[in-house]
Amino acid sequence: MHRSTLSDWVGRTTALLEPLAEHIGKLVRAGPALFADDTPVKLQVRANTTKTKTARLWSYVRDERPWCGAAPPCVWYQFSVDRKGEHPVNHLAGYAGTVHADGYAGFNGLFGEGKAGEQACMVHVRRKFLDEAERTEVPIAQQAIRRIAQLYVVEKEARGKSPEQRAALRLAKARPVFDDLEVWLRTQLRKISGKTKLWPKPSAMPWVACPRRGDTSATGDWNLTTTHASVRSAL
Repeated sequence: MHRSTLSDWVGRTTALLEPLAEHIGKLVRAGPALFADDTPVKLQVRANTTKTKTARLWSYVRDERPWCGAAPPCVWYQFSVDRKGEHPVNHLAGYAGTVHADGYAGFNGLFGEGKAGEQACMVHVRRKFLDEAERTEVPIAQQAIRRIAQLYVVEKEARGKSPEQRAALRLAKARPVFDDLEVWLRTQLRKISGKTKLWPKPSAMPWVACPRRGDTSATGDWNLTTTHASVRSAL
């Protein structure tokens, strides 16, 4: 079968499924919280050429299973030819819930007064410490990993419990860990050279050391998770 025929079928199928995709997008954005991430994909520059450029596939997930939510999980995908921050801002225009995301600056336009709340991902915080610990065995990185591991223990215990049980458990066990982690990180900040490869560097440390900005589970809605693993699984 000729390639043009197959391409035409794909195009027509896409048009037929567009209303379904739009409905999924509405369901995702109707939730109190969602997970956001993006991944690179190759885009052919033009027909009859092997030249490609890097485009992005954006993924937005609504998954309330960790806190026994009644809504079924769903994921909404969007495509863009680049990674400009205007894309997630346009995708989630008007959304005022909580967005779980990594530290990519392109998501910053989503947050602020009258906009969505920010929920940082502890996986991304931990990853850089883990990389440095494996590379140099620096004590600060190893200690950070041990402290963050305490949060994962609480998360495992909280998963699947009712909102009331999750809130009580996290207030009792996770809140002290977060508070202690913030104080400890701010103390380490004074010991880290601006030229070191240890992450977070002084310029980035406040994002990690202040859960009150980037992690609402530390001070706000205790039903939310500390990672955005759901969206990574969707990608």
